[in-house]
Amino acid sequence: MQLRQLTYLAKVEFYKNYKCAYNTLQIICFYVVSAVLFGFTMAPEQIIKVGPAWLWFTMSFSLILAITDFFAEEYASGVLARYLLLKDDIYFVILIKAIVTTATILLPLLISLVVISQAFCLTNAVVYSIIVAMLLTGPVVLLLGMMVASLVYNLKNNNVLMIGLLLPLLVPVLLLGLASVDAVQNNVSNTALLAILAAIFTVVISFSPFAIAYFLRINYRA
Repeated sequence: MQLRQLTYLAKVEFYKNYKCAYNTLQIICFYVVSAVLFGFTMAPEQIIKVGPAWLWFTMSFSLILAITDFFAEEYASGVLARYLLLKDDIYFVILIKAIVTTATILLPLLISLVVISQAFCLTNAVVYSIIVAMLLTGPVVLLLGMMVASLVYNLKNNNVLMIGLLLPLLVPVLLLGLASVDAVQNNVSNTALLAILAAIFTVVISFSPFAIAYFLRINYRA
């Protein structure tokens, strides 16, 4: 696939996400409202202790909300059939979809995190640790979600099934990310945990496009 075609595909994905900007707004509102309600129910000293973990898990589940309808629209409109005709080039299509989704969902969430952290009185080191850990785990969450979505995209009302299949895959990543944030909060080095997250990131981004393409083809034929 030529660079011009990849650029055009990226523009199409950005435009599609722009048309569905209300979905992104709903996800950001879910994250902000969850954080604000949490702040109202906790004492200031408890927010400093528990706040980073709550912000971490809430952001992770906000990302899960962004992938519940992956491939469903392409399947209904017939675009998915054209993607599958690309053979080996479909791997680039999947990567571009993942990159665009990460840019349009994860970056606004990180900006919201920086604003909310000021209200939670979190230190810069803790906020930085959450951002770094999320930059490593966010693409993993989205790619694993795309992989699960490629298994159930042709089923109606598949949201519960998709989340049930996805959560067991995400538990190790979420716990490692939480441990990384907690380590910084307790003035302990989190380098080893970040290295493990980086290794998981490398493995997932290497094999997931091939798995997603395979599952898409199998389910489309079925």
